[in-house]
Amino acid sequence: MGADAPFTVNLGVPPPELTWPATVGRSYDVLGTDEAAGPLQVLTTIVSSNSVGQWTDPNPHPTNRFYRIRTSP
Repeated sequence: MGADAPFTVNLGVPPPELTWPATVGRSYDVLGTDEAAGPLQVLTTIVSSNSVGQWTDPNPHPTNRFYRIRTSP
């Protein structure tokens, strides 16, 4: 775990927009799945350009989607 983990992820809707406290220049993986018990898959990797990481799902699921953010190795 990095120095900034764990951290809170905020979710805005619609469409789903995730925001989290970030470190400039650090990479973050956005993971997601359509089933709560399903395996998470990397949807994208974001390199933070400021103190707030942000990602909007370009293909939101019509019902449920579950997300997680992690620092990228």
